[in-house]
Amino acid sequence: MSSNFLCRQINVADYGLIYACAQKNFGPAGMTVVIVRNDLMGHAHPLCPVIMDYAVVAKGKSMYNTPPTYPIYIAGLVFKWMLKQGGLAAIEAANERKAKLLYDMIDSTPLVHSRR
Repeated sequence: MSSNFLCRQINVADYGLIYACAQKNFGPAGMTVVIVRNDLMGHAHPLCPVIMDYAVVAKGKSMYNTPPTYPIYIAGLVFKWMLKQGGLAAIEAANERKAKLLYDMIDSTPLVHSRR
């Protein structure tokens, strides 16, 4: 889940792990959000780098290494803006309106219709 992260409401409980990059919807490139179900932590392969062992990251309260402070700040601004818009329900509705406009335009343009 990356380009569709925070564009619509989802039930996080339906997933064991959500790995989303920020650059599409909530911050600058390079920042990543990982949501891991508790029962999946603590089972890292011995060859797994420590930074990818989510039990270690969780034990350190996501501070195992130096967090990217500027991207976190920007993400916070985006989250505040999203809440002012009405939260994910409002973002989802706006995205559906934009998609309808785009796809209606595509459907009405003869250049993109295939010959049958």
